[in-house]
Amino acid sequence: MRKQIAELSEAVSQAEAELSRLQITRETVKQVLADGPVATRDASVPAASGPVDVAAALLAAEAVGDVTVMPPDY
Repeated sequence: MRKQIAELSEAVSQAEAELSRLQITRETVKQVLADGPVATRDASVPAASGPVDVAAALLAAEAVGDVTVMPPDY
């Protein structure tokens, strides 16, 4: 029983660490989206392309419960 408790405690620790990373990532994505598009040096590059589009796609996928866009070990 002690071994099982130790294994479960380790699983909880790992889950808490992952949750912390995901919360930080979510806050970062929200901040990037709140800041709006970043001006590019090259005028031929559309302003709507880049990290903001990726962040928006990830948030949209998360909203509908699609977690397949993230690698399992993240």
